Amino acid sequence: YDVYETVKVNSVDETGISYGLLLKDDVLKSATVNGSKTVEITRLYVLTELMLDLRVGDTISLTVERNGEEVTVEITMTQECISVVA
Repeated sequence: YDVYETVKVNSVDETGISYGLLLKDDVLKSATVNGSKTVEITRLYVLTELMLDLRVGDTISLTVERNGEEVTVEITMTQECISVVA
């Protein structure tokens, strides 16, 4: 059988790179890295593994469900963000 989780934003730090892009209670549905590699976010570890492969300058497009609608946000990875993930 397959196990699926709902990966939901609990909070967004106002000093983080996703501030103003992601909102509390957004549900992460999928992610596309640099316009080519798209993965469905079915478990938290899927997002974690994806984040570990990102480098400075990479762009991740997240499709999120917000208030019943799908919204896409783009985040460009910075050195500060990479240091936190690693």
